[in-house]
Amino acid sequence: GTKATGERRARVPEMVDNLFKLLHLKLRCQSAQIKSAQLLTVKVDGVPRQRVVVTFAQALTPERIERVVKHNPRWDFSLEAVKIDVADLSDDWLRDLTKFARVMADDKKPAAPKD
Repeated sequence: GTKATGERRARVPEMVDNLFKLLHLKLRCQSAQIKSAQLLTVKVDGVPRQRVVVTFAQALTPERIERVVKHNPRWDFSLEAVKIDVADLSDDWLRDLTKFARVMADDKKPAAPKD
């Protein structure tokens, strides 16, 4: 009947939802001057681990390094990249990476003047 059809329309397929999340992440990465984010398998002390390596378009400034450390002090970083163990991300890793990109974005708006 009509109710079943209405319920189907209200539900967004997971694939479409993930596509929107990926596009949102990509936009956030652009504003944060993130050049790339790759999922790599690396050996740490001889043990293979999956890591997301976030590479920046420009070397990190001391202020941006401080943002990384405040966001998650366990993450490894250099002036060019942040290396994130997948185990440090939640099941909603797209949301986690989008939050990180938002933190790293340089688009902070000045506070509105108070009356």
